[in-house]
Amino acid sequence: NYKCISKEKRSFFCHLIRIVHLERFLFSLFPGELIGSDKTIIAAPGDDVILPCRLDSEEDLRHFSVEWTKLDMKQDPQGHIPFVLLYWDGKILTKVMMESFTQRVSLNQDGLKRGDATLEIRNVSLQDEGKYSCFIPDENFRETVQLVVGEFKYWKCFSISLSWI
Repeated sequence: NYKCISKEKRSFFCHLIRIVHLERFLFSLFPGELIGSDKTIIAAPGDDVILPCRLDSEEDLRHFSVEWTKLDMKQDPQGHIPFVLLYWDGKILTKVMMESFTQRVSLNQDGLKRGDATLEIRNVSLQDEGKYSCFIPDENFRETVQLVVGEFKYWKCFSISLSWI
């Protein structure tokens, strides 16, 4: 809810809702897939996003390996999918990461202490859209998250007058 004041100084509550039905839009992008809000992140170009990856056990991950990959990327000549982020023995190994992500991704050190390997991607672009995987080999744990990046231009503001007649 947003409180709006008109030129006549009457109060209104504005509800921003997308004109395009978001569920239909997402289903058209990914036919046959059920996309839950807990596994789909929606962002506009330029946004910073958080892709969740958390162990239930809250085990300290600072000395574990954490592998973030983008699943729709092509393999390199050796058959490896390039890393969005590779965290190994307390360090981020940028040499094996995709160049487009090296300056834009991070993990939270305090989060790693509590089993949270959530990835932050800064300044997302349309090319960042896709399915991401977080893999923690020592725990045999995998989490998959869908990132949808789009320009949602169509918003409509509905107003309800609060003044009583």
